[in-house]
Amino acid sequence: MEKELEFERDLRQQKEKELAKSFADENYKIVRKIEDEKVERDVKIKELSKEVKIEFKEQKKTLEETSSLIVQQLEQTRRNLEKEIDTRFESQDTIVDNLNNMVKTFQATLRAIKEDV
Repeated sequence: MEKELEFERDLRQQKEKELAKSFADENYKIVRKIEDEKVERDVKIKELSKEVKIEFKEQKKTLEETSSLIVQQLEQTRRNLEKEIDTRFESQDTIVDNLNNMVKTFQATLRAIKEDV
């Protein structure tokens, strides 16, 4: 009976060792998977960060180009409006001068007619 107990004890100890080794192996596999996934995630984050930086640079460049174009177009519109206003003022000045000359001619004609009468 003592041999049977000793055999049972040895068998139990052997199974415990096998179970402990199995747990250790599974633990190692899980830890390794976690580390691999962490490395993968870090690589993906770096790639995404790089892509985001590139996209931001492209958007900034596009925004600056668009802003510059808008400023140029607004400046051109301002110049065109100023030219239009100047042209209208010149035209109005010409009309007023012509009216003034017509009134002077009309007054001179009336004076000449009055003197003849």
